[in-house]
Amino acid sequence: MVNKLTEKFFSFFDGIFPADPRGEFSCPELPGASASLAAAWCAKQSPARIALVITSGAAESSRLFLDVLSLQKNTGIEALLFAQEIEDDPDAIASRLKTVRRLTAPADGDIPPAIIIVSAKALLVPAPDPEQIRSCSITLK
Repeated sequence: MVNKLTEKFFSFFDGIFPADPRGEFSCPELPGASASLAAAWCAKQSPARIALVITSGAAESSRLFLDVLSLQKNTGIEALLFAQEIEDDPDAIASRLKTVRRLTAPADGDIPPAIIIVSAKALLVPAPDPEQIRSCSITLK
């Protein structure tokens, strides 16, 4: 049921938003779950298979992140929160590292579409260097 409803929303967005070759879509505020559905649609339409959603604050980012997480199971779209880095918050740091790794991953057909959610304030904090992340990381298989 949820998957069919999500697909109906996607077809609705296909009908009202023209394809933009630059991949830009701007909407000042969407109520309720419509923001997460619009972001999911953008991620599926994007050639890079990534949608970047910039919110006005941390509370809006958290709300949208939870909405997108609820769609993740039925749409296969990965939700990433680029949190505002706080030195004593390992979850925020891990969230930022995961997002940078996803942005620098090779673009192939196996990577699911992703929605990266970030507040305007979090964008002001520099992200870690992807090369430093690679050199300090261990991958377990």
